[in-house]
Amino acid sequence: MKKIVALVLSLVMALSLATVAFGVDYIKGENMYVVESDGTINYTKYVKVIKTTAAVKNANGTGSIEYYSGDNGNYYVACEKADAELAFYTDNSFETYVRSIREGYWKYDGIGTAQSKNDGPATCTVSHFKVDGYIWDGHFWLSVKDTAYAQKALLVGDQIVYVKAAADSDVVWASHVLLKGVKNDKTGYYEAKCAICGGTYAYTDSMNVLKANSIKESDTFYYSTDDAKKVIDENKAAGKYSLPVGTDLANSNAWAWEIASGSTTTDTNKDGVTSAKTFDAGVAMYVGMSLLSVAGGAVVIGKKKEF
Repeated sequence: MKKIVALVLSLVMALSLATVAFGVDYIKGENMYVVESDGTINYTKYVKVIKTTAAVKNANGTGSIEYYSGDNGNYYVACEKADAELAFYTDNSFETYVRSIREGYWKYDGIGTAQSKNDGPATCTVSHFKVDGYIWDGHFWLSVKDTAYAQKALLVGDQIVYVKAAADSDVVWASHVLLKGVKNDKTGYYEAKCAICGGTYAYTDSMNVLKANSIKESDTFYYSTDDAKKVIDENKAAGKYSLPVGTDLANSNAWAWEIASGSTTTDTNKDGVTSAKTFDAGVAMYVGMSLLSVAGGAVVIGKKKEF
């Protein structure tokens, strides 16, 4: 009998707690609850809001944005949870977070793309993002909670995100690592090998050279020696790639493009192409990598035999 009474009392207490928890008037289609600085929801403080959709258009983009006008005179737009001032309760969870904004300031500078941090090191085609951020206009941006420090406003999905430029240390951009090239007298451009992928690339600073060889600017990319050095340094630190001391790299150039895809067996003398004088260093690197691979395999086999 005592056990039954105890069970009944436990159920009554549980029901009581549930009543308290769900008895709060979270929302009737218009209330947003205050998010404290530590991220907790304060159910005793709320703002009544009206949801509106505004068309936004400027030189950098066209779209629409949902915003909320509050009975406190403030305006709010959707944001990430970490930047939230208010939380909108729906379907038994907080799904919408908003931050205040001045009326009319839901205009944006461009349409950004969310970019999560990833594992490094960077490669010829994959950048290493060390923190979460956004990509827009060829740059990496970080969100800021205090709009006073914002440099740009981006439309990301249905959210306005205020951002500042990321520091150089926050990202290592993907880049080929071109060894010092040799000029092709017939074409006027230089040709070089990528120390990482083994591809052959042409580069020039002359628009006349592009025109003479019918190369479209849209088929080229800007090559930065500084970016290449960061990639090789990061790979060296990770034990993946390394260049012999004193290896010369190609200078930064306005236009670069691929001639042959990466392959360590590419015949660079084919069709009259002259091999770069520094290519011996590249060969040495590949031989070294092969030896390391063999040595690593031997170590693994040795480990297996120990068992």
